[in-house]
Amino acid sequence: MLLVFFVFGVCLGSFATVLINRLPLGQDFILSRSRCPKCHKKLSPYELIPIFSWIFLKRECKGCKSKISAIYIISEILIGFLAIFAYFIDSNLILALLLVIIFTIFYTLSIIDLRLKAVPNGLLMSGYFLAIIYAFINDMSNIIDSFTIIGIMVILKSTLILRHNNKGKNIEPMGDGDSIFIASMVAILGLEWGFIALFIAALIQLVIHLIKKDRAIAFIPALFIGFIAILSIKNFTNINLGLI
Repeated sequence: MLLVFFVFGVCLGSFATVLINRLPLGQDFILSRSRCPKCHKKLSPYELIPIFSWIFLKRECKGCKSKISAIYIISEILIGFLAIFAYFIDSNLILALLLVIIFTIFYTLSIIDLRLKAVPNGLLMSGYFLAIIYAFINDMSNIIDSFTIIGIMVILKSTLILRHNNKGKNIEPMGDGDSIFIASMVAILGLEWGFIALFIAALIQLVIHLIKKDRAIAFIPALFIGFIAILSIKNFTNINLGLI
């Protein structure tokens, strides 16, 4: 079963790279054939085999010999191992498979946000919809917590924007994508663990900000790391947050 989950994750990782490359450009990612981004040569079936094609082609396009980005094999292997991780933390196979798909969407959003400081709304809402389904099957109380978080984020964001505008500054403290991503985490983790994941992400963001000295920093990658960290702590330790 572990092998099945790994192969499933690797295939989703390969699809994630398609989304990463095509969604920001508004290109079709379902019907159109995969092709080299440099020479636009359509790839043959054996050139599409996850992991192996990258290795056997020696990291270069068969047509134009341009180097194939390492993001392809990194995405495939990473989602493959995250799929195994999902298998271990969820005894319910349906929830485990659902979690693998959510991991893939969260990872895709993280890379796109890292590149563009923005994420596609369709993919973001798809992730949130699947997170709500996960909560519906696993713990319905998390759905209310998720909706509550969205409400809090909207009020907080509106208050901060109003405050900045009153001072003559046009500043958006947090993107809508960040708020939906946090609500998705809460739907899966619950309110207490979700806040801890958010705290970890904020610490990561602070360190990056101090190093890069850049005000425009993608937050979703840090949230994804915090989310995975808390899933690990929650499922592989005996820590109990019942008193919080």
